[in-house]
Amino acid sequence: MKLRQNPSRFTSVLKWVSQLSLETQLKPSISGTGFLLRCAQTPRSFATVTGNEVCSEKSKVKRTRNGFKITPTVRKLAEEAMLDYFYSTRGLQYMVAESMSKNSPIFIDNLLKKVDCVTASDINQSITRYLRFHPVNEFEPFLESSGLNPSEYNHLVPCDKVFLDEEGFLLENHHVLCYSGVDPKRIGKIFKEAREVFSYETGVLASKIKAYEDLGFSRLFLSKLIVCSPRVLMGHTNIELVQVVKTLQSLGFEFEWVMENLSDEGPDWSSVHRVLSLLREICFDEEKLYGLIRNCPSLLFENSGKWTGILVGFETKLGASRSELCSLFQKFPLIQVEKCVSNLRQCFLFLKEIEMEDDEIHKVFRSHSWWLGSCKLKKTSSLLVFLKAGKTRVCQVIQENPEEMKKWTMGSKIQPLPATNVDIESKSMKTQFLLDLGYKENSEEMETAMKNFRGKGSELRERFNVLVSLGFTKKDVKDMVKACPTMLSQTCDILESKVNYLIKELGYPLSTLVDFPSCLKFTLQRMKLRFAMFSWLQARGKVDRKIKVSTMLACSDKIFVMSFMRNPRFKSLLLNWVSQAFAETPLKPQLSRNPRFFATQRALVDAEVSGEKWGLRTRNEIRKVAQVAMFDYFYQTRGLQFLVAESMSKNAPVFNDNLLKKLNGCDVDVDDDDDIVKAITRFLWFHPVNEFEPFLESLGLKPSEFSHLIPCDKMFLNEDAFLLENYHVFWNYGIGREKMGKIFKEAREVFGYETGVLASKIKSYEDLGFSKLFLSKLIVCSPSILIGDMNVGLAKVMEMLKAIGFGVDWVTENLSEEVSYDWSSMHRCLSFLRDLYVDENELCELIRKMPRLIFEDSGEWTLILAGFEAKLGSSRSELSSLFQKFPQCQSLGKFVLNLRHCFLFLKDIEMDDDEIGKIFRLHSLWIGVSRLKQTSTLLINLKGGKGRLCQVIQENPEEMKKWIMGLRVQPLPATGYKVNTKSKTMKTQFLLDLGYKENSEEMERALKNFRGKGSELRERFNVLVSFGLTEKDVKDMVKACPSILTQACDILESKVNYLVKELGYPLSTLVTFPTCLKYTLQRMKLRFSMFSWLQDRGKADPKLQVSTILVCSDKFFATRFVNRHPDGPKHLEDLKKLLVC
Repeated sequence: MKLRQNPSRFTSVLKWVSQLSLETQLKPSISGTGFLLRCAQTPRSFATVTGNEVCSEKSKVKRTRNGFKITPTVRKLAEEAMLDYFYSTRGLQYMVAESMSKNSPIFIDNLLKKVDCVTASDINQSITRYLRFHPVNEFEPFLESSGLNPSEYNHLVPCDKVFLDEEGFLLENHHVLCYSGVDPKRIGKIFKEAREVFSYETGVLASKIKAYEDLGFSRLFLSKLIVCSPRVLMGHTNIELVQVVKTLQSLGFEFEWVMENLSDEGPDWSSVHRVLSLLREICFDEEKLYGLIRNCPSLLFENSGKWTGILVGFETKLGASRSELCSLFQKFPLIQVEKCVSNLRQCFLFLKEIEMEDDEIHKVFRSHSWWLGSCKLKKTSSLLVFLKAGKTRVCQVIQENPEEMKKWTMGSKIQPLPATNVDIESKSMKTQFLLDLGYKENSEEMETAMKNFRGKGSELRERFNVLVSLGFTKKDVKDMVKACPTMLSQTCDILESKVNYLIKELGYPLSTLVDFPSCLKFTLQRMKLRFAMFSWLQARGKVDRKIKVSTMLACSDKIFVMSFMRNPRFKSLLLNWVSQAFAETPLKPQLSRNPRFFATQRALVDAEVSGEKWGLRTRNEIRKVAQVAMFDYFYQTRGLQFLVAESMSKNAPVFNDNLLKKLNGCDVDVDDDDDIVKAITRFLWFHPVNEFEPFLESLGLKPSEFSHLIPCDKMFLNEDAFLLENYHVFWNYGIGREKMGKIFKEAREVFGYETGVLASKIKSYEDLGFSKLFLSKLIVCSPSILIGDMNVGLAKVMEMLKAIGFGVDWVTENLSEEVSYDWSSMHRCLSFLRDLYVDENELCELIRKMPRLIFEDSGEWTLILAGFEAKLGSSRSELSSLFQKFPQCQSLGKFVLNLRHCFLFLKDIEMDDDEIGKIFRLHSLWIGVSRLKQTSTLLINLKGGKGRLCQVIQENPEEMKKWIMGLRVQPLPATGYKVNTKSKTMKTQFLLDLGYKENSEEMERALKNFRGKGSELRERFNVLVSFGLTEKDVKDMVKACPSILTQACDILESKVNYLVKELGYPLSTLVTFPTCLKYTLQRMKLRFSMFSWLQDRGKADPKLQVSTILVCSDKFFATRFVNRHPDGPKHLEDLKKLLVC
C-alpha cells in the first residue's frame, strides 16, 4: 500500500540497498555491496577474496600468549629487545648478537608466544622480564641465524650447554669463517656437515684455510668451496681437490669457472678426480677435452661425476670402443647426465622386454646412444598397445631403422605400424571368431569386442576350445567370454589349471563358473590363498559355508581381512598358517613373505600414536584403559562432578594419546590393565595436566581451535569460578556437550557470567514466546545474543516472520548450527523484500520456497544481488521476477560470483555499459547459474577479437551458454572472407620472403608461430631493418625467435633504442641473441641498472653477455649477482619501486 501511494519510494529503496555496504557490520566474503557496484567504473576492483581464504588468513595469524597479534612492527620490536639482551646482557659480539636477533624469525615467534604483553609499547620490557627468569638456549637462535631450520639443528644443540660461551672455540671459529668471506647465513651448512671444525683450537682453522691459499686458491673461490665442501677443512689438505684443480688449470680452466659450477650439494673430490682421469684417458686431445668439459660441466660436477662413470661402464659393457665413447661425449645432449643414463637404461630394458638379441642391442647403442639418452621412451606395454604389433614385429622395425624409436618418445602421439599380411589374416580370423560368438558385422558391438578381445584369432579360438573340452557347452562358453572377454587373454595351460583347481580340487560345479565367469580373470595364487584361508576359518566355525565364490574372490584384500579375520588374536596365527600352507608349492605368493599385508592401516596408526610399547594392542583397548585412569583422576583426585569428569575422560582422544606418548618410556606391563591405570595415575600425581585442554576438547573443539582460548594463568577448572556453573546451565537447558565448544569459541564471556545471569538472559528470550527447542538451537547458531542486552535485530526478524505467517518451528528447521547469524543483517534483508513485494502472500510463498534468501550469509548475498541488478538498471518488476524464477538448487553466493565473472568478461572485451545493462536485465537468471571460462581462454578458443565477441553477444546473448566451464568451445564462424584471405595471402608472401618453402611442413609451423596480420608482420620487420640491420640478419632473427614480431612497432623501437643507443651494445648483439627482444622493457631496465651498479663496485664481470643477464630467473639473478654485495638486495628493491613509479 505504501508503494502504491508513493511510487517513487521504490527508487529510494534501491538507493538504500546500493549503500548498504557503508552501514553493515558483518560483510560477506567479497568486498560488500557498494564495492561490488562501483565495478561499473572500475571492473578490476572485483578482487576475489573467498570465504575460505579469509578463514585461512585468520588461522595463520600468530599471537602472543595472551592473544596479542604478532605484526611486523611487533616482531621488529622483539628483534631490538633480543639484540639488547644478547649484546648488553649476555655480552656477545655485536655482529653475532645482531645476526641472532634479525635472522631467527621462528625463534622470535616462539618466544613471543610465551611472553605476556598487552600493547606493542611494552614488548621490550616483557621480553626482558621473561628472559631474566627464563634464560633461552642460545644455540637455537645462533643455528637458525646460520641458515638452518629447527628440524635441521634440533639434534645439533648440545644437551649439557645453554650459552654460546660455554662452547669453548665456537664463536672464535665462527669469526674466522666470516673473516674468510663465508656468508654468516651459510655457516649453518658447515656446522651440520663438519661439526668438528668449530671445536678447533685457536689458530688451527685459520692455518688450514691459509694452507689452501698458499696453493693459489683465491679468497672468493675458497669461501664458496668451504660452504660446498666443508669436509676439506677436516684432517690434512684434501689431495684429490688439489689434483682436480691443478688438472683443470692445466686444461685452461680458471677458479671462476670452477666456482660457477660448484653446487651446494658438495662434491666428492676423489670421485671427481677419478672421472677427470677417465675422461683424459678417453680424450687424448686436450683441446677436445677442454671443449667437452666447457660445454658440459655436469660430466664432472653432477653427483661428483658418478653418473659419468656409470655411463662409461654401461657403454663399455655394450661393446663401445674408446673412439665411440669420445664421439658420444662430443655429441652429448645438454641435459643432466643422470637423466641421460636413466633414458638409456629404459631403452635397454625396452629392447630386452621385446626379446631383441644382445648383438642387435649392442649395435643399436653403439650407433645411437647420443640421441637415445636425450629422449625417454614410453613404457613397453603402452608401445605394444599403441603400435598394435607383437614383440617380433617391433624388433624387426627397430633393426631396420633404429631412429623409428624417436617417434615413440614421451609426449608424442604414436601411430600404429602399417599392417602386414600376417596381421590382416589374423584380423580376419578374429572377426570370424566374433561372428561365431553372435556379434553382428560392422556394428558398434563388434568394434567394442575387437578392442576387448585381445590376441590373435587362432589363439582366441584355441582357448575357447579348451574351455569346451573341460565340459562346458558351447553356448555357456559363449556367454562366459561375452561377459568377461579378458579370460581369453590367458594362455591355455593357465586357463586349464584355474578351472581344474575350482572344479576338481574344490568341488565347485561347472554352473558356478557360468554364473561368475570373471573369477577366471583372478590369478591362481589369489584363488589358492583366499580359499585356503576360507577353509581354515570354516573349520573353526568363523564363516558362513554358503558364501559365494564371487564374495571371496572379487573383494579387495582390505575388505577380505576386515570381513573374515574378525578376531585380532587369530591374526598372527592365521597368517603363519597360510604362509606355511604354500611353502612347498611352486607358486609362492608374495603375501606369505609379508604378513603385514593383512594388517590394516589402523594397526600401523596405533603403533605410531601410542608408541612402540603399545603396538601389540589396538588403539581402542589402550584408550579404554586410559579413559578409566583419567576418569578416576578427574573425579576422585581432582573432585570434578561426575558428568564433567566422564565427558573429559571419554571425549578427549588427542589429549589421551599425547598422555600415552609420555608414558612410553615408563616400566609398565602392557598386558596388565591395572598396571597401566596405576602408571597413568602416578604420572598425573607428579605432572598435573592443564585441565582446560581435555575440557575444551570434550566440548567438540580441536587443539588448533582452543589453543589460544586456554587461560595463561590457570591450570585447573575450579580456578575459573563460574565456568562449570554456566556449563551446567547450558547442559540442563538441552544444549549438547559437543555444541558448547562453538559457544565457548564465539562467546567466551558467557562462561564468565556470575550466578543466575546466564539463566536470566535465557529466561528473557523465553518471555518473548520462544520455545525451548528453538532457543537451544538459536544459542548454538548465534551465541552472541547472550552478550549484552537483548538482541533487537532477532526480535524484529521473528516479529516480521510471524506477521508474514512463519512460526518458530519453521525458523528452527532452517537454522544451521554450523554457521553464525547476524540478525541485524537479516532484518535489513527482510525489510527490503517486504518493500519489494507489496503482496504479503507473494512474499510468503517466495520465502517458503527459498528460505536461503534470508538465511544464507544472513541475507547479505540477497542484498548484494539486488544492489548489483539495481545498479545495472533493473526495475522492481524485473527484480521481483528474478527472485521468483531463482533456481532452487543454486547457492546465492555462487550465483552472484557467476554474475560478477560475466560482468568482468563483458568489461574485458570492452562492451558498452548500456549493452551490458540490457544483457543483465534480460538474462541474469541463466548467467548466474553457469560460470563462463576466462576471457583469455575464450579469445583464444573462439579465434575472434574483442569487437567480434561484442557483436556476437549483442546479436544473441544466449551464445554465451556455449562458453561455460566444462564445455568445449568451438571457434566462431569466419566473417569477411575476402579480408581474411587477403591477410593470409600477405602473411604467406611474407613467410616466402623469409625463405620458407611453399606447402611445406616448415611453412605450416611458421603460419602458427608468426601471429598477426601479414601487413603488421611486414611493418615490424621494416622497423628492425630501419635501425641499420641487414634484411638477412633480420630474417635470421625472426626465424630464431618469431615472437619478437608479435609486439607493436613502438615497443620494438623502444627496446632496440634502449639496448643500442642507451646501453651502447652493437647491433650484432641483437643478431646473436634475438630472444632478448621478447623480454619486457621493465625487465631490461631493472637487470641492466642493477648490473651497472654492481659493476661500479667491482662485483660483476663487465664482459658478461646480454643473454646471461636477461635469461636467468629472478631467483638465480639474485643469487649469482645481487647477493655479491651486502647492499645489493636493498638496491634492487629501490630500483623496482623507481621503475614502477
